[in-house]
Amino acid sequence: MNKELIESKGLPYSDALRTIPTKKNCVYPAKEQIFNLFTKKYLFATLAATDYDADYFNFIYRNLNTMYNYESFFTDNDKIVLDKLLKKDSSIDTAEKSWLYEECFVLGWIMNLVDFPLQDRENNAEILNDLLFLQFDEVEKKNLPSKIFNTLYDKELKKLNFERLVLKDFDEILEKADYLKRCLWGLEELRINCQENTSGLSERVVDHQVNGFSAALQWDLTSPGV
Repeated sequence: MNKELIESKGLPYSDALRTIPTKKNCVYPAKEQIFNLFTKKYLFATLAATDYDADYFNFIYRNLNTMYNYESFFTDNDKIVLDKLLKKDSSIDTAEKSWLYEECFVLGWIMNLVDFPLQDRENNAEILNDLLFLQFDEVEKKNLPSKIFNTLYDKELKKLNFERLVLKDFDEILEKADYLKRCLWGLEELRINCQENTSGLSERVVDHQVNGFSAALQWDLTSPGV
């Protein structure tokens, strides 16, 4: 099915790609793991994309950490990146980090939180903000829990219950990952061979969405194709 869809967009198709995702080389993600990836990438993208001062950056982090306990799953390297973002360290390429939103959309789709993202342009990050971040009630002038927090928080256990997440079926995840990987290869081929891209797809958007699948499936879908 992907072959016909890809060729219908005017993209070249190869039967010889080595880096296609299968059940043999990919891992079906655990619910908590996929959520942790989603929230971490969202946090980094949000801090990178905002122009607020350091105090507001820290405000964002404190609120999200209170809700989702980021510090429990941050690696040492994650903490270094976070610290640099919070300090607005010039060594961090914030423009590149903001593209993590595209990976978030893939991870959110796997968790059935958002529709499958577009590939012809950047997706609207406000959709993710509405899902994850504290909402402000203009009438009562107070913060309200986010949609995800309301879904996951178990009042009896007084913690997040990740079993409440419902992930996409493994076959469906692999099919979409295969589709995007093959689209990316086709777009790269057009660019390398100086051919016009008439597909309407953005190579950069597709590239970052493939990165999202790569992280979710624990498989290197980002290496060169054939």
